[in-house]
Amino acid sequence: MSQFDIAVPGNKTNYQPGDWLQGKATWQLDNNADWLEVRLLWFTQGKGDSDVSVEETVRVEAPSLSDSQPFRFQLPPAPYSFSGKLISLIWAIEIVTHNVKEAARFEFTLSPDGREIELGTVTAHLSDQEKALQTKAESWAGRLVQKQSEQNSPTSSSSSSGPWSDIK
Repeated sequence: MSQFDIAVPGNKTNYQPGDWLQGKATWQLDNNADWLEVRLLWFTQGKGDSDVSVEETVRVEAPSLSDSQPFRFQLPPAPYSFSGKLISLIWAIEIVTHNVKEAARFEFTLSPDGREIELGTVTAHLSDQEKALQTKAESWAGRLVQKQSEQNSPTSSSSSSGPWSDIK
């Protein structure tokens, strides 16, 4: 069975937009592969269909059976990591390769204060900035749920702008 590992210095899991996330992906393959990728991505999980967006990749063509590859990604301005009753958005680094089912994933949090935004929580104790972040994340969650229901509709039409097109 092939083995993969992702190492990040200090196992840091909380990041802010614009931060650099760097580390090393290591693999031990059972068979030759055409390619291997280290990917920066976000995905949703929860009720309904999942969304996945690969933001950046480091690709290795014809990787050797056993090796490692450093990676360094500058994190985008959005979307932020959030968790709610219906849907959550999770950021990750993953290593995948052609024709191999195994993979490795390192999950992390991306937000202005480095903490996951919890949707639907009591806001009385939150600062104005935290309330604004929660409102923005709730808006993004609503867009994702709406996008999923539109995609499942028989009269759906896709837009090339995507749910994050208005984020600067």
